Amino acid sequence: MYVTRPLSMYKRNPSALSSAPPEGSNSGILIIQDEEVDLTCCFCCSKIDFVKDLPFPQNKNLTVSYTTSTADGQTINITNQVIFIPVLNQPLSSNRYYVIERQGKHKGEANTNAKEEDETTCCFGFCRHNPDKEPQSFDPKDVYEQFEICKSKRFVSTSTARDFELKEAAGLDRNLRARLPDFHLPLSQRSSAPVVVGNWYCPFMFIKEGKLKDQMSISRYYEMTLEQRWEQIFASEYNSSEGNPVMLLFREKRLLLQVEKLHRTKGMQLMG
Repeated sequence: MYVTRPLSMYKRNPSALSSAPPEGSNSGILIIQDEEVDLTCCFCCSKIDFVKDLPFPQNKNLTVSYTTSTADGQTINITNQVIFIPVLNQPLSSNRYYVIERQGKHKGEANTNAKEEDETTCCFGFCRHNPDKEPQSFDPKDVYEQFEICKSKRFVSTSTARDFELKEAAGLDRNLRARLPDFHLPLSQRSSAPVVVGNWYCPFMFIKEGKLKDQMSISRYYEMTLEQRWEQIFASEYNSSEGNPVMLLFREKRLLLQVEKLHRTKGMQLMG
């Protein structure tokens, strides 16, 4: 699961990039490009968002562009439409990403790195890549699906979506979790009102649900929330009227259990 952090926070404090994900094992950090960070450049009277520095934001569609030369000396420009998701359990300073296709017949699948014997020019222009191996279903245990991004003057990432938003997901609120939910509930209630003590995002490729292409189009990120509440697991009644048809006294005993539940909801839909 991933928490979110604004890009401006790391611009103000670059040393924070070296901090490990705050949620422990199997967690990561998604970057939100916020209003404080202005990456817009004017080129030929058209506004284009250029992302030339790491880390990459996850609330933008990125198109990677780079130039290369052919055998006959011609220069060509190559673009690739992908999603960069930070690798689990790594600080942002590692510059390690899962690179997921977001268009075409391999939409939603993961690209793979090259072994040294297969190394050639990368289709992204900044990494080793095996051209003979097509993108494949995502496997978080496959180290060859993890790309270490090296900054180069040969490439630039262009943001093409302005209406794709990630809300704040701060992770686990340990202080709130340590406090018990309100215990003063009427006898007629079998459970207390839930209290959200944590929220995260989970990228679509970690959750299997329907066809991969459809899943990615509908829900690129799933919202995850952790809730606490009291639930009744036992109740008993004692009648002390002893045959008196007028006076009825009841004593009820209840056993309540504190419950934590993790909820998943379809989160962010990409428009356009």
